[in-house]
Amino acid sequence: MALIIPKKFFLNKELHKNIRVIKSENILVAWNYPEEKRMWYDHALVKKEFQNAYKLSEVAGLIGRRASVLIDWIERRLIQHPSGQEYNINNRTPKSQYWSEDDVLDLRDQIFNLTPKNKYGEPYKSFDLISRSELVAKMRGNESYYVRAEDGAYVQIWKAL
Repeated sequence: MALIIPKKFFLNKELHKNIRVIKSENILVAWNYPEEKRMWYDHALVKKEFQNAYKLSEVAGLIGRRASVLIDWIERRLIQHPSGQEYNINNRTPKSQYWSEDDVLDLRDQIFNLTPKNKYGEPYKSFDLISRSELVAKMRGNESYYVRAEDGAYVQIWKAL
C-alpha cells in the first residue's frame, strides 16, 4: 500500500502544508510555515521522514483525555504548547495549532509525570494512560502483533517503529 503524505505534516520539526506532488520528478512541493516559503523536497525522502500533524481534538483522542482538560493544562502551564502554528498565508493571521508525533509522545510523558504516585513512584491503580507503544501504533497505522503467552492465550503487542 502506498504511503500518502497528509495535507499538514512535520518535517525536520517544522510544520508544512502539502501543496502538490510531481510524481514524474519525485518532488513534493510544500509550504514551510516557520520559514514562510515554498519548498521542494525529494518525495521519497519525505515519505520516510515526515511526521503526522495533529489538531487538539485528535491529540485528545490519541491520549485519552478531553480537549478541555488539555486546554486547561496548557493555560496553567502544566504541559507545553504544540510546536506547529498554521496561519493564513495571505495576511499571516494565526489559525490552528498542530502537534507533531514527537510532541504527542512528549505530552504523554508530561501527563505521566503530573500524576500522583505512591511512595514507590508508581501511579495509583485508578490511573489510566495509553502506553508509548500503543500510542506509536495509533499514530503510525496501528501495527500490532499477537504472541502466545505461557498459558496458551494470545496477547496483543505493539511494535514501536
